[in-house]
Amino acid sequence: MLDFQVYPTESAIHYRENLQDLRRRGLQQVLLFVSDELTHLSEAVTHEFPQVLHQSCWTHLLRQIGSKVRVNDRSEVLATLKQIPKASYIKEAIQLLGEFCQQWESKYPKLIKQMRNKQNLFSYMHFPKVIWSSLYTNNLSESINKQLKRRIKTREQFPHDYSLEKTVYCYVSEYNTRFSQRIHKGFGQVTFELEALLAQKQSIKRSQMTLPKERLLKSF
Repeated sequence: MLDFQVYPTESAIHYRENLQDLRRRGLQQVLLFVSDELTHLSEAVTHEFPQVLHQSCWTHLLRQIGSKVRVNDRSEVLATLKQIPKASYIKEAIQLLGEFCQQWESKYPKLIKQMRNKQNLFSYMHFPKVIWSSLYTNNLSESINKQLKRRIKTREQFPHDYSLEKTVYCYVSEYNTRFSQRIHKGFGQVTFELEALLAQKQSIKRSQMTLPKERLLKSF
């Protein structure tokens, strides 16, 4: 973990401040951000790191869609959606998403319209296939947050922000110490490829970035 901030609420503005702080402190070698679809968060990411790809978390997307469809349809809808990020290549993924939209458009026109306009659904496919399953969700950070919440709940109250920050800092330090030498699943196999992508990113002008930010084509 590189940084944390304590805020009263979650918002894109606060994330943008966090990103600005990381950039001021020298963060440069970034290829991909993975996050939920908090309103304006994608804009904050691309504004502060315009060359970096942004991936919307499919786990959050499934939860969001599951909450908007009828109970009788939920199992079928989610079962179909879960197969899309498991596609072997981007054309297949877009085709599967198109078929999903066609299947449910008459029943959920507003929801399908939103799906057609979603950005950053397949940014993870610009990277080696062996690490795709680690990139199309932010489950890793969600797991960290879950453990942190458990730690915080053991305290009845915090007298001030500094007390809370100290607790979070201790947790983050322990986490980083525990996992500093760990290589996440699949990443050890593609170290050369990722280093090549970073080198390529650094060697070209921003306007000539060869990893284009993807907007899902409305061809389905």
